[in-house]
Amino acid sequence: MVLQAERRQVLRADRTLSSVQLARLGLETGGLATLTLSINPLANSTPQHDVTFCAFSAVTLRREVRELPHLCGLAAVRQILELGPESWQLGAVGASVRPDAVATIGGAAWAVEFDAGYSRGVIERKMRAFTSSGVYAGTVWATTSPLRAQRLQARYPAARVLCVDYWSIHQT
Repeated sequence: MVLQAERRQVLRADRTLSSVQLARLGLETGGLATLTLSINPLANSTPQHDVTFCAFSAVTLRREVRELPHLCGLAAVRQILELGPESWQLGAVGASVRPDAVATIGGAAWAVEFDAGYSRGVIERKMRAFTSSGVYAGTVWATTSPLRAQRLQARYPAARVLCVDYWSIHQT
């Protein structure tokens, strides 16, 4: 029963998780709506991975089918940062200058962005917008490529750059 409550709490915060993310948390997919898609974790990359996305309802999965990898990437960030749902608010996913999520870290709001292949110009515009807004104490930027994360961290040393994996049991 405790695990069911935990699963509810996690899915309320993140809207969708991959079956792998649930397994990492010791939670089961039983009773959840699922949708398996073949995805590229980083735009224009290979190989593709079959990922089973899980949510409370099939409507959520159908309505947000294009955002599912993005939402799972954000959920991976929340898990890495070890933030409870009370410290996490999903923002306008895909908005150009608003972050994908806002994390409360040490009592301060941090902009959180998940990047699955943004161009250099988009990255620059978003980083500048988050920094200059005066709203955020900092930026957490996540991507699915270790090399991309390394390069972004070197280019934006004030940001906290993470490499996330939501599709494989053995995280990269």
